[in-house]
Amino acid sequence: MAYHVTLPITKKLNQELTELNRYKDKLFSVIAHDLRNPVAGLVGLMDMIHDEFESLSAENLFEYLTTLRRNSKNTYKLLEDLLQWARSQYEQLILEPTLLNIADTTDEVINNLANQAGEKEISLQNKISEDLWIEADENMLKTILRNLVSNAIKFSSAGDSVKIKAAKRQEEIRISIIDEGKGIKKENQNKILTKSVTYTTRGTNGEKGSGLGLDLCLDFVERHGGELQFESEPGKGSTFTVILPEKQETEAKVNTP
Repeated sequence: MAYHVTLPITKKLNQELTELNRYKDKLFSVIAHDLRNPVAGLVGLMDMIHDEFESLSAENLFEYLTTLRRNSKNTYKLLEDLLQWARSQYEQLILEPTLLNIADTTDEVINNLANQAGEKEISLQNKISEDLWIEADENMLKTILRNLVSNAIKFSSAGDSVKIKAAKRQEEIRISIIDEGKGIKKENQNKILTKSVTYTTRGTNGEKGSGLGLDLCLDFVERHGGELQFESEPGKGSTFTVILPEKQETEAKVNTP
């Protein structure tokens, strides 16, 4: 006689399994759609340049190469976000805080996004004082800022500006990314910082997104014991504010300024 024993599954285990399934579904969705399509587009564009090379004028060739360059960078960014997001879900990313100058760190992010902003004729302005420092993981902080500034560019139009400001309040550092773009509709605002909801919409030039960027920001901010907030008014822009403790409680590898 065979006996079957059914073991009770705890509520916590059920929640963990549900979360793992959500991460898996999102991972495969991005690979199957958001990553596959851009890569296929790059292959198609390279094939066209190869097949028509002899008949292309220098002007047309330059336009194709410019498009190829831009799309390659966007695809690389998506792949980088995907890998970091996947690693963060399985907690393989270790927080390694160092003492960082916030203005210098922001300058590096702005330099990396200069082409993206330039193509849309958007001004990136670092308004952070040189005397502000924070104890944070450098790669995670750059990823947070890069995604938030990139989103601000995505939803801005030619002639707009994106400003990055920071201030110290008690033992917290508040870094704000302020844009003059299209803003977020009231009915969608409760979806923005909800991990259980994958929300994405097209930018002012039709740019697509995967929704991974804000997930990464939320994960990395929470790992620092911080908080991500936003305010938005449709047609007038958005402000995303990263609130981080000035110092981490864990032992940090500190670089003396």
